[in-house]
Amino acid sequence: MPATATTPRSARETYDRDGFTVVPQIMTLDELSDLHDATQRYIREELPRLPIDAAYYEDKNDPSTLFRLASLELYNPVFRNLLWSDTMRNLAAGLLGEPAAPRGVMMFGKAPKVGKQTPPHQDTYYWMIDPPGAGLTMWIPLDRADESNGCVHYAAGSHRDGLRPHGESKQFGFSFGLLDYGDRDRKREAPVPIDAGDLIAHNGLTVHRADPNLSDRRRWAIGLVYFGQSAVIDKERSRAHAEKIKAEWKASNAL
Repeated sequence: MPATATTPRSARETYDRDGFTVVPQIMTLDELSDLHDATQRYIREELPRLPIDAAYYEDKNDPSTLFRLASLELYNPVFRNLLWSDTMRNLAAGLLGEPAAPRGVMMFGKAPKVGKQTPPHQDTYYWMIDPPGAGLTMWIPLDRADESNGCVHYAAGSHRDGLRPHGESKQFGFSFGLLDYGDRDRKREAPVPIDAGDLIAHNGLTVHRADPNLSDRRRWAIGLVYFGQSAVIDKERSRAHAEKIKAEWKASNAL
């Protein structure tokens, strides 16, 4: 597990200014290898015994099209320990400016040639927290992510615009996207290539998206979510939203 670390001042300054920041080599090569192996083992040995909504595929009949592993911390101690590690919690607290509580771990994947685009969105829309900027996502790639295989694009400074209107995107796995995404966002947007073992942290209000993976290379990343102590979750809305989405996915034969 990574050693305890504090948030670099430059990372906090960039996070406050742009709504995201990159922390290079948050993991050593050995730690990254262990995390990669744990992910592969989880898919091979544990996933077959878990509920159907623990994993999502572009084509549910083709395991190679895996694009999401959900709630990893509930099923595997490796991911739970990473989420609760001093390194990650201290970094999250330093960026949020208040004590941070771990919320969950996911794997975001884009399979070669078939990984679809991720529509422009704000994570806070899915979280349903108040204040809406009191949460962040940390994104640790297991493979190099660049423009050819679907790295994340961020609209710098968009976190200062507040929570914006979202509507149904028709994109399985990212059911809602921005309704008012436009030229202003495109002008301040840039791709953020990142190497395996680096980390991107972005505010829940930061507008981001990703292109499809048209390359021959896989793009997998581990996502960690933290809420600041000031965050209050609308639990009823959150539960109703989750049930609605699951029902829609089942009705469309996606699960």
